[in-house]
Amino acid sequence: MILDIIKAVKTLLAYLMCFLIVVNLPWFGVSEYITIGGIYLLAMLLVSKWVDYGFNIWYGLDVVVCSIVHGTRYRTISGICGQKMDKQKRYYYQAKIIDFIFKIIGDGPNHCKRAWEWEKNTLTEFQIKGK
Repeated sequence: MILDIIKAVKTLLAYLMCFLIVVNLPWFGVSEYITIGGIYLLAMLLVSKWVDYGFNIWYGLDVVVCSIVHGTRYRTISGICGQKMDKQKRYYYQAKIIDFIFKIIGDGPNHCKRAWEWEKNTLTEFQIKGK
């Protein structure tokens, strides 16, 4: 169980690191100021519930980070966690953390499971498996 929690935290940190690199936010003392792009993307997160444009930006970033970490195409971090949470404990813990974060933002319960169901019903098998 402890090993699964450590793996889950490690992967969540990898998601965060990739996101910070992609968005170009300062980390580890590289810069003391948030870039204009970083401020813009953070602002879009706040209004993404009401604006499709904001959602599309965050969805695209999610797909990019998931591609970097997992080597997938068209998949999201939430979708992968929702798919694997019943088989691997590390993804179960990740899904619970992600579900909690999205519940705070205003999304409904079981965000990761719903993301996986959406991907399963929307994406082709080629897009899901990435072959």
